[in-house]
Amino acid sequence: MISIVEHVWESIQSRIKILLLKLEGAQIGAKVKLSLRTSIPKYVSKIKISSGVSLDRNVVLLIAADNPSETVIELGENVYINKNTIIDASKKILIGAESMIGANCYITDHDHNFQNFPPRQKLSSLPLAGNRTVIEENVWIGSNVVILKGVTIGAHSVIGAGSVVSRSIPSYSIAVGNPCRVIKKKS
Repeated sequence: MISIVEHVWESIQSRIKILLLKLEGAQIGAKVKLSLRTSIPKYVSKIKISSGVSLDRNVVLLIAADNPSETVIELGENVYINKNTIIDASKKILIGAESMIGANCYITDHDHNFQNFPPRQKLSSLPLAGNRTVIEENVWIGSNVVILKGVTIGAHSVIGAGSVVSRSIPSYSIAVGNPCRVIKKKS
């Protein structure tokens, strides 16, 4: 059980981390809670974290693009991201307000392609018309879910644990599996 002193100390450390990220250019709202082990390796100024967001231990907000010109990762109000989750963006990943993401998830907006032989890997995002991955508001993502490039998960949906989402999911749906498919939809 965590003592009051430990809780206060963690809160102070979180506030210091937020202040340092803001000094590097991150847009961070009020009442944000970041674990000390939250990692933003580069392009901190291209991250927007809205008010009330909570990022648990070992969450990584990774921008894989070279010198992005606009915000690449955007977290809406009151988003919760559980431990060991990686958000890996090269163009744009949006996570809507009130969404919850379980532990050990991976969310991306790109993949790798190979050109010539021997293969040389290069990041591959979608064409400009669909170059983002979107999780709309009030979505619940179970643990160990993988969300691939170009996917939109509609508002008020649930994605079951262990799913691999390679296609968009409509709003008000429950979807599970690999590949993820809708098993129930509110009419």
